[in-house]
This record gives sequence, structure tokens and C-alpha cells, in this order.
Amino acid sequence: MEEPCKEIKYKKKRSNKPVVKPNEKSPPLPMSSEQTLIPRQIYLWKGECEEDLISFPPQRNTVQDLREWVVRQRFIPQDLSDDFLMVFLSGVGFDLKTATEKLEKYFYSRQEPSPLFRDRDPLSPENVKLFEKLYVVPVPDATEKGEKIILAGTKKQSVAYDPIDHAKALAMVLDLLIWEKDFGFGEFIVVFDGRGFECPQLLERKVNDHRSITSLLLDTIPGSLRSFYLLYPPPHVMNVADNRNGLWLTVVKRKEDMVGYLPKNMLPFEFGGNLGHLDDLLGTYQVY
Repeated sequence: MEEPCKEIKYKKKRSNKPVVKPNEKSPPLPMSSEQTLIPRQIYLWKGECEEDLISFPPQRNTVQDLREWVVRQRFIPQDLSDDFLMVFLSGVGFDLKTATEKLEKYFYSRQEPSPLFRDRDPLSPENVKLFEKLYVVPVPDATEKGEKIILAGTKKQSVAYDPIDHAKALAMVLDLLIWEKDFGFGEFIVVFDGRGFECPQLLERKVNDHRSITSLLLDTIPGSLRSFYLLYPPPHVMNVADNRNGLWLTVVKRKEDMVGYLPKNMLPFEFGGNLGHLDDLLGTYQVY
């Protein structure tokens, strides 16, 4: 029988939050709208949206195991649904230790002043303008392995933007997709179309700054990022990518080559597939 997950204690130098004693159950701390998930109703699915929890075969660790850890954490809301916890558990292969670490980072990061998690109201003037020029849209179906494909890019050519804007948009949409059927129950894939970007801010920032932004994003989103495909990479982005493919980053110079990585019937024409056109997907999902 496995040992129960040990209580995480924080030194006073790093946090002024009170330490929870072993086996003590504490009510959740009040969280402001800036620290909680964006309400699901803001993200509208045009069509039927199933609410049922997906059935999984018996695993070594269960949602109940993760919930027993949650009830001992003062900084995590206690009313999280089974669906929400399953996203974190299944996204890391049902490894309880990794799931607790990811869940902890998820809530702590949204209480930090990072630009990624600041001003997350889709109706704010800043974010309305953001989604007028950028898009982050999921492909409706999952792959045979249960992976969700997320497409990202710009709606307009030659858009001057700060790279953190797209990271922020991606983080916002992923927080909303966590409630959609099939999303997050495993791994997901991002395909980024780099055409049309002019990015003066990228040249002004240090390469390490962008790596830290990427690391923060990957560490604080639900599920697990399996792959990131960069289609039509701009020269300045290639420099940040060190001109080579990484463990999770794959550079693809032609859309026709995307079918070598992902199923053709799960990509729109603009990404080398035959799943209709990108505008059709953008018309299906809307961020308000």
C-alpha cells in the first residue's frame, strides 16, 4: 500500500501563509476573480456540450487520491469537480506526485503578478483587441491517442505584437477548454502558424526571457504538452529556437509537411490538411 502524500510545508522566508498541521482540514482561502478560473459560460460552444465525465480504466491513482491531497491545502479551492481533477491526473499519466505538483503550480501562478495571468477578463478592452488580431482555436475531435490539437496564429498579416500576448491568449483559452469534453484528458498538441508576424519586441528582449516565459506557461497549464509545431517560422523566431528542433519544439517550413506529423483529416487547409478551412473553426469557437 502506498504511503499517503506528505504535507507540503513552506518556510517563513518564502511565504507568510500559515502551515497546515498534519491531518488538519482547512476551508479554502477566498480567491478574487483574478485568481480563479474564467467562468465557463464566457467560452461558448456552438452546439451540444456533454457534461458527462469520461470513463477511464482502473489506474494506480484515482481522483479520490488527488482530492485527499487537495483537502489539506489551504491555497487550493475545495469545491473542485472530479472533471477538473481528472484533467491534471490523466494529463500526467495518473502519477499522483506529478499531478499534485502541477495543480499546486496552477493555483499559485494565478496569484502571482505575471503578465501571463494578469487581466484575464475576455471582455476587457485590452483582451478584445488581443483576440481581434490573434487566434487560439481547438480542433473539435481528439486524435486516436486522445490528444487535443490547438491551432494558433494571427488573423492579420504583418501584425506587430509582443510574444507574451500569444502566450497569454493560449493560457486563457486553455483555462477555458479545461471544461470542454475530451480536452485535457491526456496530452495536447499546439500548432503555431508564424506567417505574417513582425516582431520588434522579440529582438529587444533577451532569449532567456522568452525561455522563462515558455517554461512558466508549460509548468502552469492543465494537461501535458506533447508537441509544439512551429509552421512557417519567421527568421527572428528561428534565432530564439536556436535554429534547431528541441525536445518539444518542431520547426516545419511547409504546410504540406505537417501531414508527416499529424493526421491530415485533423488539420484545416491552411495547415496542410483537408478539415475544411480555418475560418470554419474560428466560426465554431468564439471567445467573448
